[in-house]
Amino acid sequence: DNVWNVLGSATHDALEKIVRDNADTSILKKSVKDSLDTLDFIGLDFPKSNGDMRGNWIKNMNGFASHYQKPDGKFECEKFFLLDVDGIKIQGYIDLIEHNEDGSVNIYDYKTSSLYKGDDIDKHGRQLLIYAMALEQEGIKVNKVAWLFLKYAGKKKEFKNGNIKITPVEGRKFEDDSDYQC
Repeated sequence: DNVWNVLGSATHDALEKIVRDNADTSILKKSVKDSLDTLDFIGLDFPKSNGDMRGNWIKNMNGFASHYQKPDGKFECEKFFLLDVDGIKIQGYIDLIEHNEDGSVNIYDYKTSSLYKGDDIDKHGRQLLIYAMALEQEGIKVNKVAWLFLKYAGKKKEFKNGNIKITPVEGRKFEDDSDYQC
């Protein structure tokens, strides 16, 4: 285990319970606290940085947990996939799948740490492409794939003129709206 595995697993588990089992969203805050307690108990610490990585993560994830709303519509969590690429099998689980009215799906992957920038977007984007390829191999049309960077969550307000404003939660400051994109 490392810090990100412990924190990510706990958050994923809570989100799965909310979406799949209709659990109350308050379990997210408990998940943040419990996962930090686990880190302390097993002696894992956040990587050293120039700032307060632990404090910032806590502030951002508590902001997310305070404002999270269960998505509307038909969703599926932790779907097993098996992709066959020239006889080589790749297996795993897709965090969240949204079923669209036209029969297609949208694939979402939860992320509880940093945003991907530069070359990391392409590198880590391959994971989303594997998910899409696996579902399409099953005959499911994939409409879109996206990351959901949880600690960068903000409230979205759409205006009548079509403009969109993203207001960060818990004091999080975005450079611009592109920091909010999933």
